[in-house]
Amino acid sequence: MRYPDASVGNGPINKNEPVKNGKRNFDKTDNGIFTKGEAFNIDGAWHKYTNDAHGTHVGGTMAASRDGNEMHGVAFGANLYSANTGGNDNMTYGPNQDYDFFLQGYSALADAGAKVINNSWGSNRRVNSSFAGALGYKPKYDWRDVPEYGVQYYDVPKAPEPISSPAAHIYLSNLGEAEKAYYQFVTSGEKNFVDAAYEVAKNKQVIQVFTAGNRSMMAESFTRAMLPYFRPDAEKYWVNVTGQVGGEGYPNDSNDDVSDEKAGADIQEFNLAGHSKWWTIAAPSANIYSAYIQLQDNDTYGEPYLQIGWWYFNGCTSRKWRIRCHSFSLSIHDDRSSTRCHADYSKTNHAS
Repeated sequence: MRYPDASVGNGPINKNEPVKNGKRNFDKTDNGIFTKGEAFNIDGAWHKYTNDAHGTHVGGTMAASRDGNEMHGVAFGANLYSANTGGNDNMTYGPNQDYDFFLQGYSALADAGAKVINNSWGSNRRVNSSFAGALGYKPKYDWRDVPEYGVQYYDVPKAPEPISSPAAHIYLSNLGEAEKAYYQFVTSGEKNFVDAAYEVAKNKQVIQVFTAGNRSMMAESFTRAMLPYFRPDAEKYWVNVTGQVGGEGYPNDSNDDVSDEKAGADIQEFNLAGHSKWWTIAAPSANIYSAYIQLQDNDTYGEPYLQIGWWYFNGCTSRKWRIRCHSFSLSIHDDRSSTRCHADYSKTNHAS
């Protein structure tokens, strides 16, 4: 199933009422159950009622075209190859995700020429879909002292106490808990998306980029980013990314506000690297101006486009800002007897 935590809010978009009170409306009754071995057919474009805006925003941040309009990405001259997860950010980074589906997606990206695959999708697991006895994480926010800058930042000031709530995110409070989280991926006897990512990285010599997790003061990174700790030969193919905040004067101006709060620049937030520190980098995680899909009260989304960018496995691809776009769409067809992949190329200059 794609959404084992649907009952606590981590579900697919409600197709009957996708927008409610101006916000995405999720279906708490749909776990996204699929049958192992069933055929699928999905391309890398953004799909209404399936995807959200996360992949769009990340794609623009990475490499939106530098043409003098609005903004541009870091690698603005690069190409984008996108694959679709078939869901939104509520899909869990867990052993419940189908190995074959992700193997086809990762393989198509690598075969098309991608050298780095950025995984911008999914949510951390909840206690009710994790291992027996797992404890949860429910942070308390307050002002946190940042002595190196002489400022305070409104975040999680200290590691919270573990709780037993099934709706809470699984809590990697120490290495022992991180090891238990990893065991879920190897004890069922079946492969999952982590195996697909690992095999494609190793066999096709590509880099996999995963987020550490968006939980400040958590002692370890989540399994997908921590994988080389358990499989050392994966280290040369893996990048773990945690966050740091910074304002207009990043990284040296400690007088600027961050997210409308008094804060300095270059302050780490989200999961700590922990035992993944050797393959971890930190990147800006606040006030990033990029492409996005705008939800509207009439149950529609902003018009979707493929974003020029790097290469990434995405939860969504589209664009909002006026950006010259070189777009590539990978269409993956899997009928269990053959896999076909084609790239559609288009060049546009369109304002949405």
